[in-house]
Amino acid sequence: MLGSEDLGDGLKAVFVLENGFSPDTGALGNGGRLFGRNAYVGLNSDQLGELKLGRTLNLAFSWLPSIASPFGLAMGRNTVGSTFGFDDDSFGNGRVDNSVYYTSPSMGGLQAAGGYSFNIGTPLPGANIVNEAAGSKNNNRMLDLGARYTGGPVQAGVSYMRTDVAASATSQADPSAITVGASYDFRLLKVHVGYSRLRNTQTEPSGRALSNPGWLTAWRNDDQAYSAGISAPLGRGTIAGRSRAQAIYRQATPSVLPH
Repeated sequence: MLGSEDLGDGLKAVFVLENGFSPDTGALGNGGRLFGRNAYVGLNSDQLGELKLGRTLNLAFSWLPSIASPFGLAMGRNTVGSTFGFDDDSFGNGRVDNSVYYTSPSMGGLQAAGGYSFNIGTPLPGANIVNEAAGSKNNNRMLDLGARYTGGPVQAGVSYMRTDVAASATSQADPSAITVGASYDFRLLKVHVGYSRLRNTQTEPSGRALSNPGWLTAWRNDDQAYSAGISAPLGRGTIAGRSRAQAIYRQATPSVLPH
């Protein structure tokens, strides 16, 4: 459910409420939330940009998937999440609660955005804070910054996320991630590339990435991921392919895990 109200002078009030559920059982998804997907209110202006308050996608997931991969967020293990999102819990599992996001208007194809979550809404080891708790140090808070360019055949984007883990955490290392994606459309062929650098991983890889529980240790908790893909029109559809590689390491000791 979404809507907008014209406030005049190009300014609109907007809202989005999205419910995720299993159509075969009716069970609520997203941890049993009534509106577990996007749930926010905001103001939108062509001249001033957009301000959103509530629960929304982080910039890495809202801006970069279709740039870094021909599959975007779809197609299971071919998704950008298989190399760029396996530590999702550290950054709200794709969506963050209690957030404030601002997106600038497009200026010649260039946009910038920034957001802050006062509590990301996902638990982390030793800091199982899902609902807000009094005191800023009692919440898993996140800073989110990004920029993108979409002009003609070129698309490119970058995002930076850093989570300030609650003081109750067993590990005080704050996770951060830089994600970069770019694509170029040659008309007969579109090329996609992506790169991500994750530091201070808090959780094990998800099933979308590596089925390898137990790899996370104090000395092996960083990750770099690379991907390259192509897509080409085929009749009324598109044919696509993608390759990816992932290196999990600490300091100067790489351990490449093929998948």
